[in-house]
Amino acid sequence: RHQEVEGSGEVGTTFDSQGRAIRLQARHAPWGGAGGLEGVVGLQAESMSFSALGEEAFVPGTRTRSQALFTLQELALGAATLQAGVRLERVRVASDGDAADATEPRFGPARARDFSPRSLSLGVRSAARQGWQASASVGRTERAPAYYELFANGLHIATAAYEQGDPRLGLERSHHADLGLQWRGQDQWLKLNLFAMQFS
Repeated sequence: RHQEVEGSGEVGTTFDSQGRAIRLQARHAPWGGAGGLEGVVGLQAESMSFSALGEEAFVPGTRTRSQALFTLQELALGAATLQAGVRLERVRVASDGDAADATEPRFGPARARDFSPRSLSLGVRSAARQGWQASASVGRTERAPAYYELFANGLHIATAAYEQGDPRLGLERSHHADLGLQWRGQDQWLKLNLFAMQFS
């Protein structure tokens, strides 16, 4: 909870955010015996409620709920280990809209948006030889917009900016690639990583 206190000592605006999260994951034994496919599977759920009451409220009351299923798996193939990760998610962002007695409506009617982000990564890591190890990975990530990116409409005093959300926003998508090389000696180590990311 954050309160904006006026010069008179009165509370002008109260921002209140409450969140809960739970994550369960389990590691399974290698499928097909030693050297087989092994990794983790899991579930994650989050919820957040946000409200802003007062003259400086630039976002309506909102509720965000998300549930995700994910897995990360590895398969050893001789001199290399293959890695793959997948995350499937459902996100709902709901706005309370303007209060029934609002004198200056800014947020419109109550509404909700549903999103289904999906993320995938693939990688390979070489076995360590004479202290050297190389790795490479590519991936695609999707993210649902946050409540303020969708529904904000007002002056944000703390940043001295007018924030205007867009309730039509879709998923943010990113693609990335990573190359790595590392050497580890008895008392020293050296690591080099090159990466690129693109967002849309």
